[in-house]
Amino acid sequence: MEQMALAMSLTDEPTLDNFITGAGNRLALAAVTQQALENGEWYLYLYGNQGCGCSHLLQAAAAAVNEQQAGSAVYIALDTVVNRLPGEVLEGCDEISLVCLDNLQAVADRADWQEALFHFYNRCRDGGGAKLLLAGNSTPQRLGLSLADLESRLSWGIVIQLHELDDEEKLEALAAHGRQRGLEITAEVGQFILARSPRHIAELLTVLERLDQASLTEKRKITVPFVKAVMAW
Repeated sequence: MEQMALAMSLTDEPTLDNFITGAGNRLALAAVTQQALENGEWYLYLYGNQGCGCSHLLQAAAAAVNEQQAGSAVYIALDTVVNRLPGEVLEGCDEISLVCLDNLQAVADRADWQEALFHFYNRCRDGGGAKLLLAGNSTPQRLGLSLADLESRLSWGIVIQLHELDDEEKLEALAAHGRQRGLEITAEVGQFILARSPRHIAELLTVLERLDQASLTEKRKITVPFVKAVMAW
């Protein structure tokens, strides 16, 4: 049967269920899930190159806690708030269940933020406050932090590297996110997209979003000729 275009686009917001682990990221997903929804580690640090899934897992963990009423959680991308006062951003965060701080590399040249994060970490650890799920683009030792005490604290807990998906796993991710949107992304279409699009999973999902909107507008299923036309490939 030909795919029927839906009347509205379905979203693929980051969730723990739609995170494609591939062969290398099963440990990370299990650790994050246990921390968010079970009696897991109070502190986790994830790192990896852009597109490896750190931001997905942090956003998904915060959403899972809030949606399942397992407490309260917040996700903060530090690169978007680094020019604000640290105390203003972090106020009250140590009193909630889970705090997800992304893009730690953004504070590498900000002594005020490093000092604030050092004290925030200590309050959460010593006062039985929020669990911490942090992520950066490299290990704590290679973030370029000027505050040695903060670097030391970030290295104390579980540190897990995320790995980029291989091509087969990216095809699986495209198909899975397509299904969530009500789209059928065949192997032929997926391989065509992968051969022409930038390879980061975030960019592949941006292509999928564009195809989804075009499919809804034109009421057509996703085929190679359709992808060619929409993406001007």
